[in-house]
Amino acid sequence: MDLKKLGSPPRMEENRGFLFQRVAALLMTLLLTVIGLAVAVLLGKWLTKSWESVDLSTTYYIMLGGLMVIYYGWVSFARILIKMPSQNFVRMKNWPSVSVIVPAYNEKELLEKCLRAILNSDYPGEMNVVVVDDGSTDNTWDIVESFQRKDSRIIGVKHEKSRGKHIAINTGLMFSTGDVVIIVDADTLVGKKTIRLLVEKIIADSRTGAVSGRLVPINWGKGILRKLQWIEYKIGFDVGKYVEEAFQNPNFVVSGALSAYKGEIIHRLKENGTMPKTMAEDFELTLLTWGLGYRTRYEPRAKAHTIVPDGWRKVYHQKLRWYYGGLQVIRDYLPDKRIRKNLTQFLLKVILLEYLIPYVTFLGYLLFPLIILPNFLQEGNSIMAWSYLAGYTSVVLTGTVVIFTAVSQELGLKGALKTIPHVLLFIILYVPMQVFAKVDATVRLLFRRSLRWS
Repeated sequence: MDLKKLGSPPRMEENRGFLFQRVAALLMTLLLTVIGLAVAVLLGKWLTKSWESVDLSTTYYIMLGGLMVIYYGWVSFARILIKMPSQNFVRMKNWPSVSVIVPAYNEKELLEKCLRAILNSDYPGEMNVVVVDDGSTDNTWDIVESFQRKDSRIIGVKHEKSRGKHIAINTGLMFSTGDVVIIVDADTLVGKKTIRLLVEKIIADSRTGAVSGRLVPINWGKGILRKLQWIEYKIGFDVGKYVEEAFQNPNFVVSGALSAYKGEIIHRLKENGTMPKTMAEDFELTLLTWGLGYRTRYEPRAKAHTIVPDGWRKVYHQKLRWYYGGLQVIRDYLPDKRIRKNLTQFLLKVILLEYLIPYVTFLGYLLFPLIILPNFLQEGNSIMAWSYLAGYTSVVLTGTVVIFTAVSQELGLKGALKTIPHVLLFIILYVPMQVFAKVDATVRLLFRRSLRWS
């Protein structure tokens, strides 16, 4: 089916305004930045009893996370000021066909629930589900075969050995025939209306090539680490992607766990032989979509629950894989003319925010064991050490304000207050883990050290 010939769906109204919200969020961010610097300076003065700490306190504030506070402060304040207009379901007689790709590796625990959620979707059009077993060593393939016998919409494909998620997705894409292709992780449970909402978004505007759905950790309430991951997803999806969509900015990574693409994009990529080849296949598909002249969007109503890793080691490896794959994409696509249309935002959002600023923060962390602590042990009342403490304390306080603002949108004031201990742990433990993973990924890529998927 040619989506351009559908004719029925109205074009989604674009939110090109929000000028007041943009300006207000900027002013609030500037105020928070001034407060953060003031706290660092005054606390440093109080601890050292000297104004000599001013330059050091402000420098440490900037190095240890002040730059990240500025960006995330802006999007968090913008999020509480913005409310995108609700949109009704599209009414159509002929819905486009859909192919859902589900890559799976040792997913016996959740694959059955994942497939049932997809098959129980209220999507009114034709749909098939391509499940790719990437060389699982458990009974994942038995589950796939069982579903194939019961439902003709299931197409099972098996790799003899594990080759990685991006290869599994490529295999699934080769079997996809739908006018819209949706990718869903095997540990992700879509809502009843999710597929319909993704399709609606992608066909409502001919310029839209890919749409990301909203992910919510399904096991976020069990344990401190999962609560910290809930905060991460909250900031990434409900704040970051929401604001990008409201301001009509490109969605920089169409989520690999829940995303939809126009079928013609997939067909053109297959014909050109330009299928994803990095560990960040979602980021790569996003850039390939830009290269074909399409926009990437976000649909906050298309919600799915996903399982997050348990244990710090698994979480760290997940981040390492994300950042390593992201660097692969940057290496391969930065000089590519296909991203020139969004080059400025790509440089600011991806290169600067996601990597260069964390590198600066990492250097700030290194100062403590290499310079600050030895200096303090040698001199005792060290201006350098107390200034470092003042700068970092201010980062923690202003960062807490930013994250508190982000989570209060959903939890309300009372609910957000209960999360403050987890917010503090997120800043003190989780953010440094992310920073270290980015540096680790960079070193591995520079020295050409391979990284396994699992």
